[in-house]
Amino acid sequence: MQYEPLQCQSPTRLPATTPKVCLNAANRNYSSQIIALPTPTTPTEAPENIVEWATAKLGFTPTAKQAEILESDAKYLILCCNRQWGKTTTIAAKALYAGLQTPKLKIVILSRSKDQASLMLAKIAEFVAALLLPTRRVLGQSHSLLLPNGTSFCAVPHTISTTYGRTANVFIVDEAAEVSDAVYRAASAFVGHTHGKIWLLSAPTRQSGFFFNYWHDLSGQWHRVFSNVHDCPDIDPDFLAMEERADPIAFSRNFLCQFTPPANRLCSREMAMAILLQKGDDRPCGAGIVNYLRGAAAIPAPRKYIALDLGQRFDHSAIAAIEVTWRHLGRDPYLFTEQYQAQMRITSLHRFPVGLSYEKTYELVMERLSQEHQNLELIVDAGGPGPPVVDRLRASLPSHIVLKPVIITGGKGQNTLTGGYIGIPRRSLLSTLLMTMTVGSIICEEGTPGWDIFVSELVELSGATTHPAGGAMHDDLVMAVTLAVHAAVRDTPSLLPGQPSEPETKTRRTQYGHQPNRLL
Repeated sequence: MQYEPLQCQSPTRLPATTPKVCLNAANRNYSSQIIALPTPTTPTEAPENIVEWATAKLGFTPTAKQAEILESDAKYLILCCNRQWGKTTTIAAKALYAGLQTPKLKIVILSRSKDQASLMLAKIAEFVAALLLPTRRVLGQSHSLLLPNGTSFCAVPHTISTTYGRTANVFIVDEAAEVSDAVYRAASAFVGHTHGKIWLLSAPTRQSGFFFNYWHDLSGQWHRVFSNVHDCPDIDPDFLAMEERADPIAFSRNFLCQFTPPANRLCSREMAMAILLQKGDDRPCGAGIVNYLRGAAAIPAPRKYIALDLGQRFDHSAIAAIEVTWRHLGRDPYLFTEQYQAQMRITSLHRFPVGLSYEKTYELVMERLSQEHQNLELIVDAGGPGPPVVDRLRASLPSHIVLKPVIITGGKGQNTLTGGYIGIPRRSLLSTLLMTMTVGSIICEEGTPGWDIFVSELVELSGATTHPAGGAMHDDLVMAVTLAVHAAVRDTPSLLPGQPSEPETKTRRTQYGHQPNRLL
């Protein structure tokens, strides 16, 4: 059987949008040959003023703050605005304008879900249709858009596995407060090599996470735009009143743009920040006041406590140090005694990398302890893989360091275990920490390394379980501080209100009126 060659017409005689397939009869193989490609519509050059362009070409008339966003040339842009403010529409117009101005620009969109990221992609596609521009998908990307000039928009899933191998000139994170820290940290590397831009937009949620931290960042790198429902007169006031009555906390986040902790959290950021001592601040801190008669009782020397929380494969190991000191408040004018007040000061906070071997952790801990020459107590979380580390520490610690291994339990009472171990309920440990924070018995000086990590962990503790509310969050540094605080309160009960102080066991105690813990 013989094949006759297919006679192809000249490309000039075919419509501009008609592809032609030819058959190669010599080797009887089929091959496709595009005879003519569609001629893309040449977009009208955008005016220099993006606001005028958006109004004239897209039919989008921005407000004053939306215009500020459109005109901003900041490398790092962050928007904290209420629901239904127009964040997605504004950033979609800004991204499209940038993509038309710069050929082959790579713009990546991330959100809490791929469908959420696709909402911005759909808005960009709507604007592109208004410009009568032909588009197609990026090869291999289901949620994508490719402009005639080579600029691409891609929506990526909310998973770490999708962050490898990608680059971007503009990285957009929609509803950024809902995106997990781990995914953002991995995806933000898209712009590392390209020196690209990052645009974050969201209504606020919790008082931790990358969105919260960047919004409160003091470095000046971020251009911030804030707007709440008071700037949106078009939102139904009856709807707003109903939402506020139904859930005041959610209303304050979604429409008043306030970073508020969820109802089931143990600690708020305001409570945590209250213990931060600003430079130059010399306010009295502590709970109970103890009076000492000169010559009758000796003021106890400062005591230091270092606590080590050992992590697993997916947790950090952390070490924290606190020091208990006695603050002189002056003389009591009625009893002629000297008044002192005990307080705890967090002196160091350090969290080791995830996956660090216990051998390396042991070496770093010993290096840290070698800098201490005064008497101190080392409290070690000996649960899980802790016993081998405890045994090594027992064999190598100098005599001025007392080792106290602790097993954190889920029970209700403290108990003594074999081998010198002490079992302490997790709830008791955290309750002690929160009580000392509430009465002001614990402080931390501004600028202490690790403070931000400590606070981020603290505000994510769930009131229902006392564990982190999210699976990707940690509590290692919090537990290290908690162990040290619990040991300090054991030795100095006056750190809590209404508790007798340790020196009272050596001298006679008399209480006068509302002032407890008087030593005479």
